[in-house]
Amino acid sequence: MNRLKYFGLLLVSYLLTSCFDSSPPEEPTPKPPETSEASAGDSGSSDPEEEMSFPEALKLKRSLAKDLAKLEEELAEAKNPSSEGAIAVKTLEEIAQYTTSLTEAQAAITESLEFWRTETRNSFEGVKLPEMITSSGTLYRAVTITEVGDEQLVISHEGGTATVPIAELTIGLRKNLIHEPTVLSEIQ
Repeated sequence: MNRLKYFGLLLVSYLLTSCFDSSPPEEPTPKPPETSEASAGDSGSSDPEEEMSFPEALKLKRSLAKDLAKLEEELAEAKNPSSEGAIAVKTLEEIAQYTTSLTEAQAAITESLEFWRTETRNSFEGVKLPEMITSSGTLYRAVTITEVGDEQLVISHEGGTATVPIAELTIGLRKNLIHEPTVLSEIQ
């Protein structure tokens, strides 16, 4: 009977020690993070200790591969110069270059036109005409052109000097002196 008492005491002590065990409980193995809603419902079990079946793992792998491909595509698009933003920036740069070229060309044309106009008008200084008549009927004899401006002509003649508005000269002389209102009216 001593043996039976001894065995009973041993059994009771074992049960008591297992109930009051002070060692920390075993932590459950964490589940892999679920990346999409399709993989969330595929596990089929809420027990974190349960391993994933091969078909479930394959579904999860495919889902993750799709997500990765989508992210890589978005990253490539952000770096790709053919994205809409990059195209807009490139177009704006081209427009800015075109505008700069156009402005430079316009400035060069204006400068050339001004040079041509000035040189042509200066070439008339010292030109002698036997006579010149204005549209108002004034007649000048032995005329020498001394200065040509935008709207007037300074001449010396047998009776002295005079300032004649270019608009009062004949059309041929106005064109030769590059009187802009006359030239523009002829173009239109």
